[in-house]
Amino acid sequence: YQVLLAPYDVRQGNFGGVLINAVTKSGTNEFHGSVYGYNRSQNMTRQQFYLPDYSEKNYGFAVGGPIVKNHAFFYFNSEWRKTSQPAAGPYIGSPDAPVNQATIDNFNSLLSSGYGFANGGSGGQVTKQNPATNVFGRIDIYLPFATRLVLRHNYSFANNTSFGRGAATSTAPNFGLTSNAYQFTSKTNSSVAEFLSNFSNGIFNELLLNYTKTADFRTVPALFPQVTVRNVPRTDGGTGTVSLVAGTEASSQGNVLNQRTFELTENFTVPVGAHRFTIGTKDQFYRPYNLFGQNSRGSWTFNSLTDFQNGKASAYAVSAPSPSDPAAGIATFEANMYAYYLQDVWQTTDNLALTMGVRWDQPHFDQTPPSNPSVLTDYGRNTSTVPSKGQFSPRLAFNWNVTGDQRNQLRGGIGYFTGPPPFVYLSNAFGNSGLSGYPSLSCNGTTSASTSFVPPAFNSANIASPPTACLASGTKPGGTLAFGSSINTIDPNFKFPQYQKISAAYDHRFANGIISTIEGLYTKSINDAFYTNLALVGPQGTD
Repeated sequence: YQVLLAPYDVRQGNFGGVLINAVTKSGTNEFHGSVYGYNRSQNMTRQQFYLPDYSEKNYGFAVGGPIVKNHAFFYFNSEWRKTSQPAAGPYIGSPDAPVNQATIDNFNSLLSSGYGFANGGSGGQVTKQNPATNVFGRIDIYLPFATRLVLRHNYSFANNTSFGRGAATSTAPNFGLTSNAYQFTSKTNSSVAEFLSNFSNGIFNELLLNYTKTADFRTVPALFPQVTVRNVPRTDGGTGTVSLVAGTEASSQGNVLNQRTFELTENFTVPVGAHRFTIGTKDQFYRPYNLFGQNSRGSWTFNSLTDFQNGKASAYAVSAPSPSDPAAGIATFEANMYAYYLQDVWQTTDNLALTMGVRWDQPHFDQTPPSNPSVLTDYGRNTSTVPSKGQFSPRLAFNWNVTGDQRNQLRGGIGYFTGPPPFVYLSNAFGNSGLSGYPSLSCNGTTSASTSFVPPAFNSANIASPPTACLASGTKPGGTLAFGSSINTIDPNFKFPQYQKISAAYDHRFANGIISTIEGLYTKSINDAFYTNLALVGPQGTD
């Protein structure tokens, strides 16, 4: 791994704090292979009654060698990881369980007989699994015209169980059944083709093509509204009550993020006398598919098991795709980031080299969110605004061999670094304009002068088709999904994060070969992301 805090080479971009390069192995003219494994568990650490058991196993193999000696080589590596540990919180059978099996059986009976949900799950111990797989392959081919072709592919898969229960020491802990767990899965495929050409007179060309596809999604054990029943009597003699939770976890009722990124990098270097000029571009093309349908199947809260049995909810929350959204609530768009740069590495003397470069990063969105006229009128913000301001990043660095014998070196520089586009955050503007995405509704049992927010009845019909309006009360109509829409806007002057860095270092090589270094780095934020709630009216008085 190569860790770079302030590389003043303008070819290095799309980072603000640190740049990490992973350098991979490649095949040679000899066959080499290895098999490895690492195991760890609580038996190799200290054991206490309050520390949960856990297990972690890593194993894999690698092999590399020639395809055609001196011309083509391969390298392959695959590894797997398995971890397991109990989920946090008590469970039926543990000394601190706030409820007993009879309570869970009663809750499951009400779910099954009253509402047709036979998959409520258990209150037993849950073991969280986190398997992961990584597969890497690489081929190096020496082509005509002094060109080397490198083909790389990396596949990554990880799965993580998300589940936990509230601490029994709380006066009202949540005790979830296993139907409220979910698996978070992430899959990434990344392919790279790299052409490296060394021409005569020191001319060098580098062309990289990179395609990455990432899929993040959640898998749930059952599809059913989330149900929370409060004020359930404790059976452990503790203070307070318990809240039982079952059904599909609220944020997992519709949650998918797919991302596709294509990158093209072209660097051309030409030496001219004491100068080495580089001109290049790095273009990124980003395509997301972001679905966040929180509470799309509904989340219901009840004040007691009796109210739950009678279908009388104290609160209800739901979201549904906006009728005016042609994308059916999914945030999807096409965005690009273009970078152009020019650099000169000037060997002024045998002992002093100067690096001078400029870089320009320019965002571009092929689509914009819908424009919401009411937001423009009330807040002066256009919901269709997307970032469009480019940024200039000049850099200057030096490297001075002070004594001319490679024993004392002084180096440093000053430069500007523009961070990577936070595209996934900006996608919220596409999914939350008030005319797109998933507007939400909350029925919390209150009434206003003109509208009722009384929860609808919890019954089979409303489970199959979640209501999009609260229950009317007398002459007051029930609130609808137009109420509670989340609005995200982007400042028309928004710029991607940018930082200024200044560094200086002195290196000394001792006679025995040891090198000592003293270095200082100063970083200043030029542009940073800032969130504000425009709906707040501001201070109403002075304390």
